Amino acid sequence: MAHYITLKFDAEGLARWNRALETAMQRATVHCKEEAVLAGLAALSVGKSAVAGPPTLLTIIECPTCGAGSIPTGRGEFPASMALLKAAHCDAIIEAPDATRRQVIPPRLRREAFRQARYACQAKSCERTIWLEIHHRRPVAGAGLNKLENLIVLCSECHRRLHKNEAAARAAVRESPD
Repeated sequence: MAHYITLKFDAEGLARWNRALETAMQRATVHCKEEAVLAGLAALSVGKSAVAGPPTLLTIIECPTCGAGSIPTGRGEFPASMALLKAAHCDAIIEAPDATRRQVIPPRLRREAFRQARYACQAKSCERTIWLEIHHRRPVAGAGLNKLENLIVLCSECHRRLHKNEAAARAAVRESPD
């Protein structure tokens, strides 16, 4: 008897899912699609050590002209939300047009921020210990510094929510009458 499971993802979740499946299929221990699905679910639910970096490296392509972003996957490109783009600018590996790469936050500073946060999300009433990212309290583009006191550890969900609320607050300020 066959059993079916339906999964629902947003664009970022689908990109993470596709990456987890690709990784599972490349491993010699996975022999069929069902095993790859189970391995993919395990990878998404458990995550990896926050110290080493994100458990799934997502590639986000940002248009230099309009600033829109997309996530390339095996099923085509999906739009990246503005909250995801803003979060990526906090804690990312940036590749320049000449293919050189740099980490927004140096690895040693990243490790120290995680240690200080005791490897858990620092958002109020959130205790997640997986999918952790670094957020700049004051953005580097806004004269914020890459220093420990300017960094906070957030899970990916709290990080996206923060940037989504930040965008909504800015829009409200622009629309308010003088």
